[in-house]
This record gives sequence, structure tokens and C-alpha cells, in this order.
Amino acid sequence: MLIGVDEDTVSSTVPTRLLAETEFYDSHKAEWLRIHRNEFVVAKGTELLGFFTNFRDAYYAGVEKYGMNTDFLVKRVVEQEPVFVVF
Repeated sequence: MLIGVDEDTVSSTVPTRLLAETEFYDSHKAEWLRIHRNEFVVAKGTELLGFFTNFRDAYYAGVEKYGMNTDFLVKRVVEQEPVFVVF
């Protein structure tokens, strides 16, 4: 039980936004870790835009290619995903 959270209103469905991009990332992660570890990947659907050394360059490349009004993935290629805890 979470304090202050109405569990009846919390969705248990898998989010579909960026699902294709996340699956694309997951399917290439092992390969990318060998070549692009700690770089930022940009993808839309199964289209790979490229790898960048910092988030800013990756994000702006995605905006330039895909625009501001569409979803695209910018994700750091790391072996262990960070876990954020908010209190």
C-alpha cells in the first residue's frame, strides 16, 4: 500500500508510448554496450539516428530530425539502469 495513492486509479497496463523504441534499444543493447557504452542513443521506432557523447547534442539532433511534436527516444547506453527513489 502506498500512502496517498488510490490503488484503484493506478493503471496496471503497460505504457505504449516509446514501446517500439524501448524494444529496439533492448534488442541492440548488448551490441551497443561493446561499441557505444555511456553514449546517448537517439531512435524513433526502429530507426537509429545515431550516438552522441552528451544528452544535449542527442536531444537537439532528435528535435532537428523528428521535430518537437513527436516522440523519440534519447537514452544513455549503460549496463545497469539507474534507479531513482523519491521520498
